[in-house]
Amino acid sequence: MPVKFRVKDYQPGGIYHIYSRAWEGREVFRDNSDYKMFLDWIRKYLLPVQMETTVGYKADRPYRRKRKVEMNLAESVEMWAYCLMPDHVHLLVKQNDERGIAKFMRRVMTGFVMDYNRKYRRRGMLWDGTYRAAGVGEEEVVLVTRFIHLNPVFRTVRRFGPVETVTGSAPGEYLYSSYKSYIGEEKEEWVKTEKVLELAGGVEKYRELVEKGKGDGQKHKWEID
Repeated sequence: MPVKFRVKDYQPGGIYHIYSRAWEGREVFRDNSDYKMFLDWIRKYLLPVQMETTVGYKADRPYRRKRKVEMNLAESVEMWAYCLMPDHVHLLVKQNDERGIAKFMRRVMTGFVMDYNRKYRRRGMLWDGTYRAAGVGEEEVVLVTRFIHLNPVFRTVRRFGPVETVTGSAPGEYLYSSYKSYIGEEKEEWVKTEKVLELAGGVEKYRELVEKGKGDGQKHKWEID
């Protein structure tokens, strides 16, 4: 029986809403450093490899630099939006070539789990199986990013009482999403906002669309929860 939201073949040029939930709904991101750790792994693969300017013994060895270039996915994958919640992750990603998303997700998730397990001296599963994904049409990307950026506002996570860092009165108050990049309060080079803002009619129209409320009340095929 096919598994819902399990994409087997990601198409070059395709846009996908990707979702991964923690094992048994547990809280993965326990503090700021955990969120930063996950984002650092994304940056590692989506920021272009910089030209070497250091000389002498501090410079990268040629084989290390070659490895960095080979592993880099800045040309293969574009991150259009993200939101990290305590027990799950939402990403909107465009794949530019064959198997870009599969490589990206495997490298980011594996690297994060290894660091996380080392930090907390734990073993075993961290995520609830393979991440899930739904294809998104270009005409839908504005609504999808809106859904992603509103995730913290309309969801309350409880762990021995309310977790105050999870929700806020506005999406701009949440620290672990790409929304501030969209409204110009932050600049993350690896978050590609241009196409969505173009389709939305600019920054102010996008801000108004997101902050006016939750949505149209319909269940869309790309909504994964």
